[in-house]
Amino acid sequence: MQNPALAWIVVGVGVLLVLIATLANALGIAPHPGFGWKKTLGVVVGALLIVAGLYLSRRPGVRR
Repeated sequence: MQNPALAWIVVGVGVLLVLIATLANALGIAPHPGFGWKKTLGVVVGALLIVAGLYLSRRPGVRR
């Protein structure tokens, strides 16, 4: 990846997804209390995006 900004955008989207999924009840966007499969999926996908973005930013050949 030649553009490190894209990697950090992926990390940022992952962080936002994790925060929204975990704070859905507090934000008032969750129809049911508790931590169901949709919130779990949001956290897992967000965490995978964070890991992927960090990997892309650390690859050799990336200009910093």
